[in-house]
Amino acid sequence: MPKFREKYLPFTTGEPGTISPNYTTYYSPSTLYSATYTPSQSYVYAKLPTFTVKVNNTIIDNLNAKYPLLIYKNITYFPMTFNYANALGLTTQWDSKSFGVLKNASASNYTLSQDLTGNNSVTSSCKAVLPTFNIFVNNKWVNNSTEEYPVFVFRDITYFPMTWKFAVTEFGLNTSWNSMTGFSIVKVEHQDTSVNQTVQNVISIYYDDNYGVPDFGKITNCSLVSGDGTYYRYNSNEATESEVEQYKASLIKNGFTYATTSSGDIYNNYSLGNLGVYVTLNYYSPYFQVNVNKYTPAY
Repeated sequence: MPKFREKYLPFTTGEPGTISPNYTTYYSPSTLYSATYTPSQSYVYAKLPTFTVKVNNTIIDNLNAKYPLLIYKNITYFPMTFNYANALGLTTQWDSKSFGVLKNASASNYTLSQDLTGNNSVTSSCKAVLPTFNIFVNNKWVNNSTEEYPVFVFRDITYFPMTWKFAVTEFGLNTSWNSMTGFSIVKVEHQDTSVNQTVQNVISIYYDDNYGVPDFGKITNCSLVSGDGTYYRYNSNEATESEVEQYKASLIKNGFTYATTSSGDIYNNYSLGNLGVYVTLNYYSPYFQVNVNKYTPAY
Protein backbone atom coordinates (compact mmCIF):
# COMPACT_ATOMS: atom_id res chain seq x y z
CA MET A 1 0.00 0.00 0.00
CA PRO A 2 1.36 3.48 -0.83
CA LYS A 3 3.27 5.24 1.91
CA PHE A 4 4.45 8.79 2.70
CA ARG A 5 0.93 10.20 2.69
CA GLU A 6 -0.40 13.11 4.69
CA LYS A 7 -3.15 11.56 6.78
CA TYR A 8 -5.43 8.57 6.89
CA LEU A 9 -9.04 8.93 5.85
CA PRO A 10 -11.18 6.29 7.56
CA PHE A 11 -14.31 5.11 5.76
CA THR A 12 -17.59 5.67 7.56
CA THR A 13 -20.04 2.88 8.20
CA GLY A 14 -22.59 4.62 5.97
CA GLU A 15 -22.87 4.61 2.20
CA PRO A 16 -20.02 2.63 0.60
CA GLY A 17 -17.34 4.86 -0.89
CA THR A 18 -18.06 7.86 1.34
CA ILE A 19 -15.20 9.37 3.34
CA SER A 20 -15.64 10.67 6.88
CA PRO A 21 -17.24 14.18 6.95
CA ASN A 22 -14.12 15.51 8.69
CA TYR A 23 -12.31 15.25 5.39
CA THR A 24 -12.98 15.79 1.70
CA THR A 25 -15.91 13.67 0.58
CA TYR A 26 -15.37 11.13 -2.22
CA TYR A 27 -18.34 9.50 -3.93
CA SER A 28 -17.84 6.33 -5.90
CA PRO A 29 -20.38 5.23 -8.55
CA SER A 30 -23.47 3.57 -7.18
CA THR A 31 -22.38 0.27 -8.73
CA LEU A 32 -19.08 0.34 -6.82
CA TYR A 33 -19.98 -1.48 -3.62
CA SER A 34 -16.81 -3.46 -3.36
CA ALA A 35 -14.03 -1.73 -1.42
CA THR A 36 -11.41 -2.97 -3.88
CA TYR A 37 -11.34 -4.31 -7.41
CA THR A 38 -9.12 -6.71 -9.35
CA PRO A 39 -7.32 -5.26 -12.41
CA SER A 40 -7.24 -7.29 -15.64
CA GLN A 41 -3.46 -7.55 -15.27
CA SER A 42 -1.35 -7.20 -12.17
CA TYR A 43 1.68 -5.24 -13.39
CA VAL A 44 3.30 -3.24 -16.21
CA TYR A 45 6.90 -2.48 -17.13
CA ALA A 46 8.14 1.11 -17.27
CA LYS A 47 11.50 2.81 -17.84
CA LEU A 48 13.26 5.96 -16.78
CA PRO A 49 13.10 8.85 -19.27
CA THR A 50 16.23 9.48 -21.34
CA PHE A 51 15.37 13.16 -21.77
CA THR A 52 15.55 16.09 -19.35
CA VAL A 53 12.52 16.72 -17.12
CA LYS A 54 11.91 19.99 -15.29
CA VAL A 55 9.39 20.70 -12.53
CA ASN A 56 8.83 24.41 -11.96
CA ASN A 57 12.12 24.99 -13.86
CA THR A 58 14.05 22.62 -11.55
CA ILE A 59 15.89 19.81 -13.38
CA ILE A 60 15.05 16.39 -11.93
CA ASP A 61 18.01 14.22 -10.92
CA ASN A 62 16.29 11.01 -11.94
CA LEU A 63 19.32 8.72 -11.68
CA ASN A 64 19.64 9.44 -7.97
CA ALA A 65 15.94 9.89 -7.14
CA LYS A 66 14.49 7.58 -4.53
CA TYR A 67 11.22 7.68 -6.49
CA PRO A 68 12.22 8.37 -10.13
CA LEU A 69 9.96 9.67 -12.86
CA LEU A 70 8.96 6.83 -15.18
CA ILE A 71 7.90 6.40 -18.81
CA TYR A 72 5.09 4.07 -19.81
CA LYS A 73 3.64 4.07 -23.35
CA ASN A 74 5.62 7.28 -24.05
CA ILE A 75 3.88 9.11 -21.18
CA THR A 76 5.78 10.57 -18.22
CA TYR A 77 4.59 9.33 -14.82
CA PHE A 78 5.09 11.29 -11.59
CA PRO A 79 5.27 9.77 -8.08
CA MET A 80 2.63 11.27 -5.81
CA THR A 81 4.96 11.74 -2.85
CA PHE A 82 4.43 14.67 -0.52
CA ASN A 83 7.29 16.59 -2.20
CA TYR A 84 5.99 16.18 -5.74
CA ALA A 85 2.35 16.79 -4.79
CA ASN A 86 3.35 19.95 -2.97
CA ALA A 87 5.42 21.22 -5.93
CA LEU A 88 2.48 20.64 -8.29
CA GLY A 89 -0.08 22.30 -6.01
CA LEU A 90 -1.82 19.02 -5.15
CA THR A 91 -2.99 17.24 -2.01
CA THR A 92 -3.00 13.47 -1.59
CA GLN A 93 -5.39 11.58 0.66
CA TRP A 94 -5.75 7.87 1.24
CA ASP A 95 -6.78 4.96 3.38
CA SER A 96 -6.35 1.22 2.95
CA LYS A 97 -9.04 1.05 0.26
CA SER A 98 -8.63 4.29 -1.73
CA PHE A 99 -6.17 6.91 -2.91
CA GLY A 100 -7.19 10.45 -3.90
CA VAL A 101 -5.48 13.45 -5.48
CA LEU A 102 -7.02 16.92 -5.26
CA LYS A 103 -6.03 20.25 -6.76
CA ASN A 104 -5.09 22.46 -3.82
CA ALA A 105 -6.37 25.95 -4.56
CA SER A 106 -4.86 27.38 -1.37
CA ALA A 107 -1.29 26.21 -2.04
CA SER A 108 1.34 28.94 -2.35
CA ASN A 109 4.77 27.28 -2.13
CA TYR A 110 5.71 25.14 -5.13
CA THR A 111 9.37 24.51 -4.30
CA LEU A 112 10.41 20.93 -5.10
CA SER A 113 12.60 19.12 -2.57
CA GLN A 114 14.26 16.09 -4.19
CA ASP A 115 15.05 12.89 -2.27
CA LEU A 116 18.33 11.77 -3.88
CA THR A 117 18.95 8.57 -1.95
CA GLY A 118 18.25 6.29 -4.90
CA ASN A 119 20.35 4.62 -7.59
CA ASN A 120 18.61 4.13 -10.94
CA SER A 121 19.51 3.17 -14.51
CA VAL A 122 17.91 4.32 -17.76
CA THR A 123 18.55 0.89 -19.28
CA SER A 124 16.65 -1.09 -16.64
CA SER A 125 12.97 -1.98 -16.76
CA CYS A 126 10.90 -1.10 -13.70
CA LYS A 127 8.12 -3.48 -12.72
CA ALA A 128 5.13 -1.44 -11.52
CA VAL A 129 2.02 -2.91 -9.89
CA LEU A 130 -1.52 -1.98 -10.89
CA PRO A 131 -3.43 -1.05 -7.72
CA THR A 132 -6.40 -2.91 -6.31
CA PHE A 133 -7.49 0.13 -4.28
CA ASN A 134 -9.83 2.79 -5.69
CA ILE A 135 -8.49 5.94 -7.38
CA PHE A 136 -10.10 9.38 -7.05
CA VAL A 137 -9.15 12.66 -8.76
CA ASN A 138 -10.82 15.85 -7.55
CA ASN A 139 -13.57 13.78 -5.89
CA LYS A 140 -14.24 11.76 -9.06
CA TRP A 141 -13.72 8.03 -9.23
CA VAL A 142 -11.27 6.87 -11.90
CA ASN A 143 -11.97 3.51 -13.53
CA ASN A 144 -8.33 2.53 -13.69
CA SER A 145 -9.08 -0.73 -15.50
CA THR A 146 -10.21 1.19 -18.62
CA GLU A 147 -7.53 3.89 -18.60
CA GLU A 148 -5.12 3.78 -21.54
CA TYR A 149 -2.47 5.14 -19.19
CA PRO A 150 -3.38 3.57 -15.84
CA VAL A 151 -2.29 4.74 -12.43
CA PHE A 152 0.27 2.32 -11.01
CA VAL A 153 2.40 1.73 -7.92
CA PHE A 154 6.20 1.58 -7.90
CA ARG A 155 8.29 1.23 -4.73
CA ASP A 156 5.07 1.52 -2.70
CA ILE A 157 4.30 4.96 -4.18
CA THR A 158 1.31 5.74 -6.42
CA TYR A 159 2.29 7.14 -9.82
CA PHE A 160 0.07 9.31 -12.02
CA PRO A 161 0.44 9.78 -15.80
CA MET A 162 0.97 13.40 -16.81
CA THR A 163 -1.44 13.23 -19.73
CA TRP A 164 -3.41 16.29 -20.84
CA LYS A 165 -6.42 14.83 -19.02
CA PHE A 166 -4.72 14.75 -15.63
CA ALA A 167 -1.93 17.35 -15.82
CA VAL A 168 -3.84 20.15 -17.55
CA THR A 169 -7.57 19.49 -17.18
CA GLU A 170 -7.63 18.09 -13.63
CA PHE A 171 -4.50 19.55 -12.00
CA GLY A 172 -4.30 22.92 -13.81
CA LEU A 173 -0.63 22.54 -14.77
CA ASN A 174 1.24 23.87 -17.79
CA THR A 175 3.19 21.25 -19.74
CA SER A 176 5.52 21.48 -22.71
CA TRP A 177 7.62 19.04 -24.70
CA ASN A 178 10.54 19.73 -26.99
CA SER A 179 12.98 17.18 -28.44
CA MET A 180 15.87 19.48 -27.56
CA THR A 181 14.93 20.62 -24.04
CA GLY A 182 12.77 17.69 -22.90
CA PHE A 183 9.58 17.71 -20.81
CA SER A 184 8.60 20.59 -18.56
CA ILE A 185 5.71 20.88 -16.11
CA VAL A 186 4.97 24.10 -14.28
CA LYS A 187 2.54 25.33 -11.63
CA VAL A 188 2.36 29.05 -12.43
CA GLU A 189 -0.83 30.39 -10.85
CA HIS A 190 0.94 32.03 -7.90
CA GLN A 191 4.25 33.12 -9.43
CA ASP A 192 5.34 36.56 -8.26
CA THR A 193 5.42 39.62 -10.50
CA SER A 194 9.18 39.54 -11.05
CA VAL A 195 9.02 35.93 -12.30
CA ASN A 196 6.10 36.70 -14.60
CA GLN A 197 7.91 39.74 -15.99
CA THR A 198 10.99 37.64 -16.67
CA VAL A 199 8.89 35.11 -18.57
CA GLN A 200 7.26 37.86 -20.61
CA ASN A 201 10.63 39.39 -21.49
CA VAL A 202 12.12 36.06 -22.57
CA ILE A 203 9.11 35.26 -24.72
CA SER A 204 9.26 38.67 -26.38
CA ILE A 205 12.91 38.07 -27.26
CA TYR A 206 12.18 34.60 -28.56
CA TYR A 207 9.47 35.93 -30.87
CA ASP A 208 11.93 38.46 -32.27
CA ASP A 209 14.52 35.73 -32.86
CA ASN A 210 12.18 33.02 -34.14
CA TYR A 211 12.93 33.49 -37.82
CA GLY A 212 9.99 35.59 -38.91
CA VAL A 213 7.35 33.98 -36.68
CA PRO A 214 4.79 36.74 -35.98
CA ASP A 215 3.61 37.43 -32.45
CA PHE A 216 0.14 35.89 -32.09
CA GLY A 217 -0.70 37.99 -29.03
CA LYS A 218 0.09 41.29 -30.73
CA ILE A 219 -1.97 40.45 -33.81
CA THR A 220 -5.01 39.02 -32.01
CA ASN A 221 -4.79 41.05 -28.76
CA CYS A 222 -4.87 37.79 -26.77
CA SER A 223 -3.37 37.45 -23.30
CA LEU A 224 -0.34 35.19 -23.01
CA VAL A 225 -1.00 32.41 -20.49
CA SER A 226 2.33 30.59 -20.63
CA GLY A 227 5.24 29.78 -22.92
CA ASP A 228 8.94 29.07 -23.15
CA GLY A 229 9.98 30.17 -26.64
CA THR A 230 9.04 26.84 -28.24
CA TYR A 231 5.34 27.22 -27.49
CA TYR A 232 3.05 30.15 -26.69
CA ARG A 233 -0.34 29.55 -25.07
CA TYR A 234 -3.08 32.18 -25.21
CA ASN A 235 -6.59 32.63 -23.86
CA SER A 236 -8.68 31.56 -26.87
CA ASN A 237 -11.78 33.33 -25.56
CA GLU A 238 -10.14 36.67 -26.42
CA ALA A 239 -9.52 35.96 -30.12
CA THR A 240 -12.10 36.28 -32.87
CA GLU A 241 -12.09 33.99 -35.90
CA SER A 242 -11.11 36.89 -38.15
CA GLU A 243 -8.12 37.71 -35.91
CA VAL A 244 -6.90 34.11 -36.09
CA GLU A 245 -7.22 34.23 -39.87
CA GLN A 246 -5.26 37.48 -39.85
CA TYR A 247 -2.47 35.72 -37.98
CA LYS A 248 -2.44 32.88 -40.51
CA ALA A 249 -2.26 35.43 -43.32
CA SER A 250 0.76 37.06 -41.65
CA LEU A 251 2.53 33.66 -41.61
CA ILE A 252 1.93 33.33 -45.35
CA LYS A 253 3.17 36.89 -45.87
CA ASN A 254 6.38 36.01 -44.01
CA GLY A 255 7.09 33.14 -46.41
CA PHE A 256 5.42 30.19 -44.70
CA THR A 257 3.43 27.63 -46.69
CA TYR A 258 0.31 25.96 -45.33
CA ALA A 259 -0.41 22.29 -44.70
CA THR A 260 -2.97 20.61 -42.47
CA THR A 261 -2.36 17.40 -40.53
CA SER A 262 -3.92 15.44 -37.71
CA SER A 263 -1.65 17.44 -35.40
CA GLY A 264 -3.20 20.75 -36.44
CA ASP A 265 -2.55 23.51 -38.98
CA ILE A 266 1.15 23.57 -39.91
CA TYR A 267 3.02 26.39 -41.64
CA ASN A 268 6.48 25.60 -43.02
CA ASN A 269 9.30 27.91 -44.06
CA TYR A 270 12.47 26.33 -45.40
CA SER A 271 14.36 29.51 -46.25
CA LEU A 272 14.69 31.42 -42.99
CA GLY A 273 18.29 31.48 -41.80
CA ASN A 274 20.17 28.16 -41.71
CA LEU A 275 17.28 26.33 -40.13
CA GLY A 276 13.93 25.12 -41.30
CA VAL A 277 11.03 26.41 -39.22
CA TYR A 278 7.51 25.12 -38.90
CA VAL A 279 4.70 26.57 -36.85
CA THR A 280 1.84 24.44 -35.54
CA LEU A 281 -1.43 26.02 -34.44
CA ASN A 282 -3.56 24.04 -31.99
CA TYR A 283 -6.79 24.73 -30.14
CA TYR A 284 -7.11 23.22 -26.67
CA SER A 285 -10.16 24.78 -25.05
CA PRO A 286 -9.81 27.33 -23.51
CA TYR A 287 -6.32 27.82 -25.00
CA PHE A 288 -4.93 28.59 -28.43
CA GLN A 289 -1.34 27.40 -28.74
CA VAL A 290 1.41 28.36 -31.17
CA ASN A 291 4.27 25.84 -31.37
CA VAL A 292 7.55 26.88 -33.01
CA ASN A 293 9.90 24.11 -34.15
CA LYS A 294 13.32 24.46 -35.78
CA TYR A 295 15.26 21.75 -37.62
CA THR A 296 17.91 21.36 -40.30
CA PRO A 297 16.09 20.84 -43.61
CA ALA A 298 17.17 18.04 -45.97
CA TYR A 299 18.16 19.65 -49.25
